[in-house]
Amino acid sequence: MSTTAATTKKADVTVIGGGISGLTSIYRLRSDGFSVNAIEAGADVGGTWYWNRYPGAYCDIEAMSYSAELDPEMEQTWNWSEVCASQPEILRYIEHMADKHQLRDNIHFKQRATKCEFSEDDNQWTVTTDNGDQFTSRILILGTGALSATNKPHLPGLERFKGDVYYSSIWPQHPLDFSDKRVAVIGTGSTGVQCIPKIAEMAQHLTVYQRTPQYVVPLRNHKLEAEVAQKIKDNYATVRECNKESGSGLDIEQNEKKFDEMSHDEFERELWARWQKGGFRILGICGDFVSNADADLRVANFIRDRIRERVKDTKVADRLCPSVHQLYACKRPLMDTNYFETYNRDNVELVSVSTDCGPGGRYPDKEPGTPITRVTSSGIRTSDGLERACDVLIFATGFDALSGSFLRLDIRGREGVTLQESWKDGPQTYLGLQTVGFPNMFSIVGPQSPSVLSNMWPAIEQQVHWIGDLLVNMREKQHMTVEPTENAQRDWVKFNDEYAPDTTFKSPACFCWYHGSNIEGKRRNFLPSLMGLGEYTKKCNEVVVQNYDGFSFQKIKHAINK
Repeated sequence: MSTTAATTKKADVTVIGGGISGLTSIYRLRSDGFSVNAIEAGADVGGTWYWNRYPGAYCDIEAMSYSAELDPEMEQTWNWSEVCASQPEILRYIEHMADKHQLRDNIHFKQRATKCEFSEDDNQWTVTTDNGDQFTSRILILGTGALSATNKPHLPGLERFKGDVYYSSIWPQHPLDFSDKRVAVIGTGSTGVQCIPKIAEMAQHLTVYQRTPQYVVPLRNHKLEAEVAQKIKDNYATVRECNKESGSGLDIEQNEKKFDEMSHDEFERELWARWQKGGFRILGICGDFVSNADADLRVANFIRDRIRERVKDTKVADRLCPSVHQLYACKRPLMDTNYFETYNRDNVELVSVSTDCGPGGRYPDKEPGTPITRVTSSGIRTSDGLERACDVLIFATGFDALSGSFLRLDIRGREGVTLQESWKDGPQTYLGLQTVGFPNMFSIVGPQSPSVLSNMWPAIEQQVHWIGDLLVNMREKQHMTVEPTENAQRDWVKFNDEYAPDTTFKSPACFCWYHGSNIEGKRRNFLPSLMGLGEYTKKCNEVVVQNYDGFSFQKIKHAINK
């Protein structure tokens, strides 16, 4: 669906986003009889998997779990080629889902929402897009994605660079040829770990600019055998239910024994076994892993040893090894295929640009870096005076995660109060779903919900179905608006701030995008909920059983149309 002249469109629900959250919302709410308009900045569906097309992009969660539960027939007929799917295959899957259920019929493509404004006169939201179109509805759902607001660091002189500049999260849709190019990649987080090996294979020369060394474990991805897939399909309902009841939304083969209950040799055997299997399994090595500093240290030392085995040049290996002051389990785990081996290539150079290393720094055991001072017309200059030439500059610098996609919208609730004003001291929500003063506005996988700490697909489906049930309940009871009470919101924020304080995630030594540490000037808050998907789902269900405890409803004047 596309438009040319600016128009106003009305529906029961406006959804912002054409990714997994948006598509799931359309499917569910249409089935409940609600009219839906969705707005998507891209030319087609896919969300994260539409925009992130960089070389080597894949999902590190097993595809049989990172997929839709909404269509049992599709569960049985779709065949994944690998255990963990690549971006092209995931996008084909999402496109097939949209085709099968005609979900594009509700989406207005190539339009970016710029302003969302609530009117207290008629209790309607009006969403304005960059081409002037307006969408009015009683319900507003923000399916903008937890990882969609591109982080574009400011580098002096970037505007004078004569080469090509790309951002991994808004990658061109056409293939890029780096075969005769000198390429620079800034960033060694999840995206960098995925794209650097592939770009190194293509480029004449690759320079990697690293701020923080990363703990990375092997993904061990491989072809998905038909008999393995069929076994899961035969028990899909049970597999899905087990995932949803877990904390992470996936099977990490959790060992319930605590660290102190395991002998040194037992822990070592378990660690090697999980390393050989790859993926997220190390997180399940013992029952108290994320709250036991000794367990974290053992795993961190183990990974540093493996890095030194994989990288031939000892100086480069030291540069790639995280500091002894860096915790392993406080960041989103990274998985690789030949990442460290890439630094054994003759056409790859690693440059440390950290300002945190060396005496007096956060990581005094690490060699001081040479920060980037400016981008020139033909390359990048660092503080040691060296200028390294490049023809292509790639920013693999991630996102303004969780809150960024919401705060970059001009959202105005009751009395014209903006979301930025409401969240000036950090996100303020109840259940991570709603904010006081913004009636009938719902966020999907946003701050203070499990979101990025879990398998995102079932996390999205859980929230969409909960919202769908609430809207049906409102229609039946002729409620016009819903929003949290002040007390419920305050208690939820306090609960999340104080929950699991002894985990590595909440450690003062933890610096990562979970806290917003990657965004200059962003207030430090632990953004997702540590509650875990299973416990969070129970909490949401309890709220329903208690007659939507913590929510305030206003009686409707004109019922939401069925």
